[in-house]
Amino acid sequence: MYRSGGITRYVSGRSIAVTTVIVVVVLILEATSGWRLLLGLNIGSVLNGASELGFIAIGVTALMIGGEFDLSVGQTFVASSMTFASLYAAIGIIPALLLSLAIAAGIGAVNGLITVGFGIPSFITTLGMYYVVGGVILLATSGSPITAMSAPKAFNIFAGYIGKSSVRWEVVWWLAFATVMAFVLHRTPFGNHTFASGGAPQVARNVGVPVNRTKLVLFILCGIFAGFSGIVSFAHYADIEPAAGSGLQLQAIAAAVIGGTALFGGIGTIYGGVIGSFFLGVLTVGLVLSGASTVYYELFVGFVLIVAVVVQARTEGIVTLAARLGRIRGKGAR
Repeated sequence: MYRSGGITRYVSGRSIAVTTVIVVVVLILEATSGWRLLLGLNIGSVLNGASELGFIAIGVTALMIGGEFDLSVGQTFVASSMTFASLYAAIGIIPALLLSLAIAAGIGAVNGLITVGFGIPSFITTLGMYYVVGGVILLATSGSPITAMSAPKAFNIFAGYIGKSSVRWEVVWWLAFATVMAFVLHRTPFGNHTFASGGAPQVARNVGVPVNRTKLVLFILCGIFAGFSGIVSFAHYADIEPAAGSGLQLQAIAAAVIGGTALFGGIGTIYGGVIGSFFLGVLTVGLVLSGASTVYYELFVGFVLIVAVVVQARTEGIVTLAARLGRIRGKGAR
């Protein structure tokens, strides 16, 4: 979020409103599940489930703050995972990891270069990339999944349980990356450039902010986070299917928006994306414990997402009105 007091209040007020709705939904799920949702093994399941989407949400949130979208992250997730799954036994885990992340970064770089280089809306660019990468995956695999014959112990670094708890190491990776990315966005010049590029790109250019370069880096980071999520997912399940990333891009955007990220850039926090991912994890496990149909998952997500967008729109109107009143009072004082 911007450093100015008005915008800080804007983010805080919106976050409070959306968080209130999330708390109400979670309490409903807690009650219908016999108050077991956030206890013992279940909280581990929530965190483990949230982390897979959470990695992607980190990159998507940062990119949305920068004023862009990436609808290809689901396919990047699969491409990176399948590359890793195909190569780790032959060339080693570290080389396979690096090559898989390089491919993910490459997909992000192509998205960024096309978007900033040709002025094409990122929605269109990344939608096209979604189909291109999906087609390549189907051609390369003939639609067949890749399964690990035996999972190396090294996979535990990504997806093993922490001691005797029900929480996996992937949760630690997720929260660590979120913390680093939050520091970068809120405490470094690159973070200032990101908010400026998303909030007022032309003004940012006029004062010397490298908007195109900033957005290109954000696209690359978004690809890397999606790719890392795919690798962690394979380490967890020892299996990856060509359709495994279907819908992840929309869920990541939903997590970002639910967490308070503005749809058109300039406002948001990484921890908001973490909260949104956690909420979706709670929703998944809560519905299972409540014995409810998974149909309600989309119902609850849609409800909270609409509330988040409505709160955004209402708050933007209030902030705009307050700014105008402030300018009028300032003129009157002179």
